[in-house]
Formats: sequence, structure tokens, C-alpha cells
Amino acid sequence: MFAYLMLPLRRRGCVGLKEIGTQHTTLDVFLCACLGVPGLVYAFTAHNELAWLRLLVAVEFFVKLFVSFTSVLADGMLRGQSMDASSRDGWMVYDRKTAVMHILTLIAVFIYRGVEGHASRGQLGIAVALGLVSLAIFHRRLHYTFVEQRWRPARICARLWHVGGTVAPLIGLLPRFLV
Repeated sequence: MFAYLMLPLRRRGCVGLKEIGTQHTTLDVFLCACLGVPGLVYAFTAHNELAWLRLLVAVEFFVKLFVSFTSVLADGMLRGQSMDASSRDGWMVYDRKTAVMHILTLIAVFIYRGVEGHASRGQLGIAVALGLVSLAIFHRRLHYTFVEQRWRPARICARLWHVGGTVAPLIGLLPRFLV
């Protein structure tokens, strides 16, 4: 089991998305851009939260807008990636680093919102569960890309990952709506 989980990480970099023939559409670019939506929704709905927290999340989601822009260019449009080994990652290097920081910040904000009562346990539970499912789908995408080198199922997983990566934070950042 552990070997299966680690295989895509060990194989990462052995092939690029363009090398295996990945072809994205406007839908893929749109889903990458949607990653910044939860921060915008939070900015308009977080009226009862402390100013420092709103500022922290606003800064984080400003960075997330950069992540969305980077994701559009790196993952959606495959910028900087070549069809051979000369530039396998392209802009994906930036996309990967900013995405990890974003996930860690979201976890911290979810914990704070739960402790302070701004979000219900059920609401945060749904957001975390959906986030974990999305991470599992992301792992499957890595497996299809780097181990099996099949771009079509990898693209489907990427789409599902981007939907989950938008909806999970959205649920967690909305004002309290479950008991």
C-alpha cells in the first residue's frame, strides 16, 4: 500500500504532461481559474469575523488568486512545458509550491473557524471529507500521469481535483450553515 502511494512521487519528473500528449480545453482553464473563488466569497460573507482573520484570509486568497493564475498558465495552458525532456515541468514548479502553502493555510483557518464557532462541525467535516476525497483524486491523477502515462484519465482526475479544490474551501469558509 505504501509503495503504491509513493510511486507517483518517486516517478514525478520522469515525464511531462505535454510529453504524454495531454490536451486541455477551455473547461480545464476555467476550472483552474475557479480555485480563487472561495476567497472572493469569503471576503463578501465574513462580516462577523475578526478583522485580523479577514485580513489574513484576504492576503492568503490574494496569493491564491496568484495560484489560480499560475494554475491557469501552468496546468490549464501547460505554459513553459515542452514536448520533450528539455522542460518537463515548465511553470508547474510554482503551481505545486503555492498549492501546498494554500492547503496548510486553509487547514489553520478551518481549525480557527471551528474553535471560534464561525463554522459548524458538520460544515467543516463536509469540507474536510471533500478535501480528502479531492486529494485522493489528485493522487490518482499523479498515478495516471507519471506511472501509467495516460493523459485522458489524468485529465478527468485533474478536473475532479479542481472542482473539489474549489468546493471544499467554499463550504468551509461560508458562514455557519449547519448545526
